[in-house]
Amino acid sequence: MTALEIKKVAEPYIQKRARKHLDKGRIIIMAGGIGEPGYTTDNTALSRAVDINAQAIIKGTKVDGIFSSDPKKNPDAEFLPKVRIEDMAVNPLLLGIFEETALIRNKKYRIPIHVINIFTEGNLRRVLLGEPIGSRIIF
Repeated sequence: MTALEIKKVAEPYIQKRARKHLDKGRIIIMAGGIGEPGYTTDNTALSRAVDINAQAIIKGTKVDGIFSSDPKKNPDAEFLPKVRIEDMAVNPLLLGIFEETALIRNKKYRIPIHVINIFTEGNLRRVLLGEPIGSRIIF
């Protein structure tokens, strides 16, 4: 589903329709942002998750989760399976993982955020099945 009108690619995002899909056991992939300039994809993800009472947010990246520094530049970067929101707020390297305003807003909603390598085949399926892959941003 998407806020942008591209009917050949995705169904328009309508909150009631999204909830009906979920009630039928379907999985929704939301794309294209919220359709407003200056609104980050992380804030969009949080807004949509709140709209549909999502159990989690999955952030797909090009690395295997959250690290103490950029693993592409530092081979000694430490993998962090769990990171608290409070720790992210004080560490500029971690803050770049998920937009700060969205993290602050999520303190109210407490929706877990899973950070996975979306380019590894099967990872989306694995995280949806509850396997402990990637990293989790917790409260």
